[in-house]
Amino acid sequence: MPLWRVFGAVIGLFVPNWLGFLSFTVGLWLLQGLIGLMAITGWPGSPDWLPIWALGATIGARLADSAVSHWLLYGRGYRPNPGLSSTGLYVAEAIFLFLVFQKGLTAHPTAAWIGFGCGGGFFIVLVWLLLWLVRLLKPSWQHEKWIPGEPIPAWARE
Repeated sequence: MPLWRVFGAVIGLFVPNWLGFLSFTVGLWLLQGLIGLMAITGWPGSPDWLPIWALGATIGARLADSAVSHWLLYGRGYRPNPGLSSTGLYVAEAIFLFLVFQKGLTAHPTAAWIGFGCGGGFFIVLVWLLLWLVRLLKPSWQHEKWIPGEPIPAWARE
């Protein structure tokens, strides 16, 4: 079952496969790649703190994605959670980035913390932002929410 159907079911939202693939697969991949490029190279003429911000954003995103999107939902009884098995790698990556780039992160702690908040905050508000947008633009996609501990609703398995 695609991850977007699981997240959609938690908030009572049918996410069509075309939109889920574009947003959860293509969109997040492009955003992650852009932030990674920013962390590696900065931008021509950009301030020297920008790559540190991007590292902080990557670390925050990895930890928040693991904690909020997977561990919290699994702990509350939302099963299956198709991304759960990759969270160990996300945390290992966050620890690795912190250890390897600790000198840079401590050279610009404000940029690192703001990046951490931006990356983490993105995954904390992602599902609710999606729900707000769909309620505004496509209310017919709303359904009953998935009850924790129960099987995923039939409408989400379509």
